[in-house]
Amino acid sequence: MSAKNVSDIRKLMEEHGYDAFLIPSTDPHQSEYVPDYWKRRQFASSFTGSAGDLVILKDRAGLWTDSRYFIQAEAQLSGTGIELHKMMTPDSISIPEYLLKYLKEKSVVAFDGSIMSETEFLEMKSVLQKKNIILKSSGINLVDAIWKDRPQFPDGEIFPLDERFTGLKSDDKLKSIREVLNSKNGKALVFSTLDDIAWITNLRGNDIKYTPVFISYLVITMERAVIYSGIEKFSKSAWEKISGTFEVEPYHRFEEDLHNLGGENDKILISGSSLTVKLADIIRKHSDVEVVNSGVEKMKGIKNPTELQGMRNSHIRDGVAMVKFLIWLENNIKSGQSITEVSAAKYLGKLRHQQENNRGESFETISAFGKNGAIVHYTASQDQNSPITGNGLYLLDSGGQYLDGTTDITRTISIGTPDKHMKKMYTMVLKGHIDLASAVFPEGTTGKQLDTIARKPLWDKALNYGHGTGHGVGMFLGVHEGPHAISYYRCQGVPLEAGMVTTIEPGYYEEGNFGIRIENMYITVEDSPETELSHKFLRFENITWCPLDNRLIDFDDLSSAQKNWVCNYHEKCLVTLSPYLTGEEQKWLETFIANE
Repeated sequence: MSAKNVSDIRKLMEEHGYDAFLIPSTDPHQSEYVPDYWKRRQFASSFTGSAGDLVILKDRAGLWTDSRYFIQAEAQLSGTGIELHKMMTPDSISIPEYLLKYLKEKSVVAFDGSIMSETEFLEMKSVLQKKNIILKSSGINLVDAIWKDRPQFPDGEIFPLDERFTGLKSDDKLKSIREVLNSKNGKALVFSTLDDIAWITNLRGNDIKYTPVFISYLVITMERAVIYSGIEKFSKSAWEKISGTFEVEPYHRFEEDLHNLGGENDKILISGSSLTVKLADIIRKHSDVEVVNSGVEKMKGIKNPTELQGMRNSHIRDGVAMVKFLIWLENNIKSGQSITEVSAAKYLGKLRHQQENNRGESFETISAFGKNGAIVHYTASQDQNSPITGNGLYLLDSGGQYLDGTTDITRTISIGTPDKHMKKMYTMVLKGHIDLASAVFPEGTTGKQLDTIARKPLWDKALNYGHGTGHGVGMFLGVHEGPHAISYYRCQGVPLEAGMVTTIEPGYYEEGNFGIRIENMYITVEDSPETELSHKFLRFENITWCPLDNRLIDFDDLSSAQKNWVCNYHEKCLVTLSPYLTGEEQKWLETFIANE
C-alpha cells in the first residue's frame, strides 16, 4: 500500500510543481509520540517507528531513522521503493545533503509549515542555497489529500491532577513563568509543547496513547492564561480546577487569536524550539518573535519532593506487578502452557492495571523472544507473535503510568538453559549498568560524559550498542523527557542536577540471535556538599525494584564491588517488595535471588 501512497503523492507533487516533499514523523506540537490523526509518515511509508522522516522525490524516496529502528525499518520498507538511511552511521547522508545530491538547480522542496520547526527550516535553507533550491511551505499537506480513512481528531477527556501528586499549584508555576515574561519584556509567552502545557496547568489528558497529555496551546500574558483545546473535552473536575486561573478557547481559534495577540512594537515569546514556520509567519505579520528558555523544561525535569516521593512509591507498586509477572511466566512455562510475546505483554498490562493509581502503560511493551530481541524497538502483534518456549533470551521492556509517577524497566530473562555466550554478554552489559549506577560525579557533569562509563565493558571487547544509555522520565507524563539524557547523541549538554530522574539502560544485540538490555530508573541526588576544598558531588539513587536473572550472570567475571552491588540490590528488592507480596510470592522471590 505504501508504494501506491508514494505514487499518489508524486502525482500531487507534479500538479503543484514540487520536486520533493518532506514528511516528518512529528505533529504541530513537535511531539515524539503523536496521535493517529497525525501519523502521516507512517501512512505514506508503512514504517511504524516513533522516529523517522520521509523524503519523496520524483524518481526516488528515502527514510531516515536511528539505530533503534534499523532492523524494523528494513523489514517494513521492503518492497516499497523507499530507501533506508541509517542516521549516525559512518556512511550516512543527511536529508539536506540528499536533496543537494539528487535535485537540480532551482528545484522546489515543499513541506508542511504547520509541522516544520523554524530552526530546522533555517538550517535546511542555508544548505540548499548552495544550489539555489527553493524551500517552500506547501499550505496544504499532500498526505491529507490522499488519506481517505484518516483517523478522527483526538477527543480524549481532560482531567485534573491533584497537588498531592504535583506538589505545586499551577498558580505558583504561572508566577515563575510571568517573571520570565517580564524580564524579557514580552507581550505574551506561547507554549505548544504538550507535556509543558500539562505540567503548567496540572491537567492531564488521553489524546496520545501511553502519554497523558491533551492537544492544546497555551498563551500566558501578565493578565491572562488561555488554554486552546477542545472545550467539550474538559471534565467537570477539570473546569473546577482551572476556574479563576485559566481561560479556555477552542483549539481552532488559536491561529486566529495569534494574529491579534500583539502589535507593531510588541514581542511575542515562544517557549523552547517548538516555533513552527507557520506560527512564526503569523506572528511576524504584526509583532516581533523570540524563542526563549521559559524555565519550564528545567522545572519539569527537576522533580520537587512530592513528585520524587510519588516516583518512588509508584515504582514499588510497579515492582510488585513485575514480580507477579515473573512468577506467572515461570509457572506457566514449567507447566507447558502456551505463552507468546503478545499474551505475556497483555498479562503484564493486566497486573499493572491492578495496582493503585495505575492509568495504563507508559509505552507499547517491547515483548521480544529470541532473535526478536535484537530489534531494539520490536513490536509484537498477532501477525508477528513468537511463542516463548525452548532455550533463549526474553527481552521485556515495559512501563506504567500512575497518577504519582511514570515507570520504565527492562529485564532480560533466561528461558530454558542459557549458553555460555549469552551469559558472557549479559554479564558484560550488567557490568556497564552497575558501573554507571555506582558512579559519583561532580556537579556540572553531563550525560554525554557519563555515557562512556556504561559502554566501557563492551568497548573493551570492541563491541557497542546504538541507542542512548539513559533518558529523562516525566512524572505521570512522557516516558522520554528532557532536557537531560545520558547519551552520546540525545544529550543537549545539560548537566545532571539533584532531583532529575533518568534511566540507565545499556544493551547488546546480535541480529538473528538475541538482544540484551538491563534498565532501571534513578534519581540524581547529592552525594557530598560543596566545601572550600572540593566541588559538590552527585550520585544515583535507584528507584526500580525487580530482581535480575542470576541464571544469566557469570559471577566469576564480576569484581567484588559489582558482586556486592547485585547482592545488595537483591536484598533491597526483597525488603522493599515483600510487604506487598503473599507468603508464597515472597518465598519465590527469595529462591529466585538466592543463586548468587
